[in-house]
Amino acid sequence: MKELIKKNIKPETALIIIIVVSVILIIVTSTIILLSNNNRATLNNDKNDGVSTDLEQIEIDARKLLIQKVNERAKSNKKGKVTIGEIIAGLQAKGYIIQSDDTSTISADNIKLKLNGTDIENKLVLSPSENKDVDVIIDLKDEAKYYVINDKKSYEIQVNNGNITIRREPTKRKILSENIIPMVKDVKIADSSVASAKINNGRIMITAGTPGESNMTIILSNDLTKDIVVRVQFNGIEKDGKIFTWDEIDEFSSHVRADQNINNDSDTAGPYNINGKQLTLAVGDQGKVLDDTGKAYDVRILGFKADDLADGSGKAGISFEFLSSMGNYYINSVNTNEKGWATTDLRAVLNGGKKHDGTTEVSDEDAKVNQLSNA
Repeated sequence: MKELIKKNIKPETALIIIIVVSVILIIVTSTIILLSNNNRATLNNDKNDGVSTDLEQIEIDARKLLIQKVNERAKSNKKGKVTIGEIIAGLQAKGYIIQSDDTSTISADNIKLKLNGTDIENKLVLSPSENKDVDVIIDLKDEAKYYVINDKKSYEIQVNNGNITIRREPTKRKILSENIIPMVKDVKIADSSVASAKINNGRIMITAGTPGESNMTIILSNDLTKDIVVRVQFNGIEKDGKIFTWDEIDEFSSHVRADQNINNDSDTAGPYNINGKQLTLAVGDQGKVLDDTGKAYDVRILGFKADDLADGSGKAGISFEFLSSMGNYYINSVNTNEKGWATTDLRAVLNGGKKHDGTTEVSDEDAKVNQLSNA
């Protein structure tokens, strides 16, 4: 103030200057604080956006998995809805950690193996050199709640009317190790000559070796184990040192149907190129057919273009017969041939009906009797 007086500035003017300067300083300081807060808010928003982006990706992955599983069901003509366990197994394969509020199903008894959506009970049967991808799934309760762990927080996975969403608000749940749903850690097959196995994206890829049977042990991340028998058994036709699967035989049959040089008097058919392998088949050639339990039946070729297809589309390329009995059945409910073969219950059964129990009749509708002759 003294300096201002010395410069002939009136005290009133000096006071005004001081007030103005003070106001300017306050404004500048407030602006700096506001900018700082805005920057901090921007950083927080960026962080939240990052979490939101992560959750959105998890949601997208979950929905893709659902579509994939539904398509697999449709492709293999398997019934039943896709379970939450299948979705979670797929998310785990992508590296996500999943937590449950119900640990009662996390046990060795609830480890399920599925091939194309169908449960494998206790045995997997393959043909030599065949490859199979098996899903390992914890049989989880649909009514339980499940959470995905992201940035050390858990977010609820919601499934409503076939739609999957991830809640954006984190829960207050503690992330306990016993609540983490385990995933496949290792797989071992006792006899490596029978088959080999490795883990790929949560699935077990099994490659069959030579015919035989061996135990396969699946080990989960919490050291739960699941044992299953792997049996490698010939299923198809072996000819000239080469193995042909039934899918390949079906392709061969298509060639036979199209071949104008083949008729029902032909003893041989071929050679045709089947997946890079030359194949010629003859009447009397034998192969093996496996049923769903893995039991093998011997079959042999009866002839070519000898029988009409049931749908009326022409001749069957190849006709086979079984060399051994597939079971004992009654001709009729009273075990007689009354009214002749055409009306017997056994004929109905052989044409696609239900297995006869020896006491009840099988109707034509149940048996789906078609145009096959009495021969």
